[in-house]
Amino acid sequence: MALPSSQLPLCKRLNIRHFLALACCYIFLQSMVVTGLVSAVITSVERQFSFSSSQTGVLLSTYDIPVCILVVPISYYGGRASIPRVLGVGVGVLALGAFVWTVPFLRSGTYTPPANAGDLCSGHGAACGGGADMRSYARFVMAQVLVGIGATPLHPLAVAYLDANAPVAHLPMYMAAFQATGAIGPALGYLAAGTALGTWVDGDAKKPPGMTIDSASWVGQWWLPFLLVAALGLVVAALFPFFPRSLVEAGGLGDVAGAPKDRHGGAVSGGRRGGGAEAVVAEADVVVSTKAGAELQEQQQQQQQQQQPQVNVGYLSLSNTMVRVMKSPSIMWNMAGQAAEGAVVSSFAAFLPKMFESQYGLTAGSASLLTGAIVVPGFAGGIFLGGWLVERWKLDVAQTAAFCYQIAGVALVFMCAFFTGCSSPKIAGINEPLGFAWADKSALHGCEHGAQEGGGGCLTAACNAGCGCSVPAYEPVCGSDSVTYLSPCVAGCHALLNGDAKSFVDCSCVPNATGLSAALASVSLNGTAKAGMCTNADGNCYTQMLVFCVLLLFAMFVTAMNNTPATYSQMKTAERADRPTVLGVNNIVYRILGAIPGPIVFGGMLDSSCALFKVSW
Repeated sequence: MALPSSQLPLCKRLNIRHFLALACCYIFLQSMVVTGLVSAVITSVERQFSFSSSQTGVLLSTYDIPVCILVVPISYYGGRASIPRVLGVGVGVLALGAFVWTVPFLRSGTYTPPANAGDLCSGHGAACGGGADMRSYARFVMAQVLVGIGATPLHPLAVAYLDANAPVAHLPMYMAAFQATGAIGPALGYLAAGTALGTWVDGDAKKPPGMTIDSASWVGQWWLPFLLVAALGLVVAALFPFFPRSLVEAGGLGDVAGAPKDRHGGAVSGGRRGGGAEAVVAEADVVVSTKAGAELQEQQQQQQQQQQPQVNVGYLSLSNTMVRVMKSPSIMWNMAGQAAEGAVVSSFAAFLPKMFESQYGLTAGSASLLTGAIVVPGFAGGIFLGGWLVERWKLDVAQTAAFCYQIAGVALVFMCAFFTGCSSPKIAGINEPLGFAWADKSALHGCEHGAQEGGGGCLTAACNAGCGCSVPAYEPVCGSDSVTYLSPCVAGCHALLNGDAKSFVDCSCVPNATGLSAALASVSLNGTAKAGMCTNADGNCYTQMLVFCVLLLFAMFVTAMNNTPATYSQMKTAERADRPTVLGVNNIVYRILGAIPGPIVFGGMLDSSCALFKVSW
């Protein structure tokens, strides 16, 4: 009599669905940190530790450096070792990196925001913050490097383990579930960061008097979500080693709903497992319930192991594998296509909130929420649908590749979303005069060039000459004349309305009701202003924004439909022993040709159309 499943060893009770659930936890934590938390809190970190934008950019890029260096050797050697143990080490290092993210806060002591005399027209120059805290900067770099190392084995090895142990008929859906979870992580990362940033960094009990969440120097508890990720990561890391090197060879239950059954009622793999030096060449992997069947299966496995040649895991074998991969045109073109899509997707992730702010006048919080509302359902839904279609239609490798090509063409059509937009808002000193009669457009001559040089351009006029606005900080306010001013100081505002940090009065540069600058009229006629940019003058701007969001949602959805089919066809083109290495090389190509240069090029295009650059030191 066979033992009941509850009395079997743990490694024999585990199945591929258990591994899939654990791998989804891994990619969820990785994407939550890298794409969600870091992107959401980086401005608060920059503010607290006085980092410059260039320093922040270098800090963010340090994540990709260890990935590009280590992904091929980890994919190659890790694929020939116990993959679950390698993944356990990886998620453990990821948890350590998340904890190191909190070390600068733990070592910095109570945060005291610098005094800023540049918010209002006070007659004093804006206070300069201290230099960057380079010790904390080094700790953040170390944290990013650890997160990068911890994330390196995730994609190539988790997918390779699924490929080696999951029923072939269901592999596309398993891959889709795995990749779709990675699209959900950033959304919850933004949500967790948004909640934590609502509380003062050292706790509300230590919040400075008069400090509100709307203050320009507000810093929230950016460090708190990283502690949660570190704790969860340690739990996930402790569970991976319970999985055997191979579920098939360990005789796992394989109780996957819908898996083909043999005549004894055992689950069998969904297809032949051939290809590669390490492939198991059995025609069916049977989990039997009789003693004779178990003995027969053990004899078959011993024969298979004897027939398998010794695998050379030296440097020469790695180089030979790399040569085979790069000599395959279908694999390399597949990688190039994924890199091209990666350039677009990474640019979306980096600059889409900024586009919503600049094009449609949304606040930073609203832009982030709207970005999440578009990106998460678009990508998660597209990934699931792409994997389901490959499984439903039972596409072979050639048909899957053709499907990817057709989907890419459809996604290109929806890119017309970027041709929609609203007219540029009226900004005093940029496309509207400052401190003159508003009908005198000749005063704008040379303003744009002067503003780009950072010397103030037309941001200084008689109405704010004594305000000490030495740095044109970007803290926009909407004047009572429906024109945006770059800061309360530029607008010449001298006081708050009843202490409200969002309402300003006695703004000497805001024109009065007669159309003349208040600098030419009585002080009592000075205008008022409220925090934030003015609503766009276009009557149909919200309609255009809705059209843009709908088109962009479909573009995201269709683009994501290619994720699972592209990876699936890439793996099935390569020999089984080479598949972890193929996924590792794809990771490098994706970053070098897509994820890294994409935001740089897109950001350069945005900068080329910018009329004013913020000056800071």
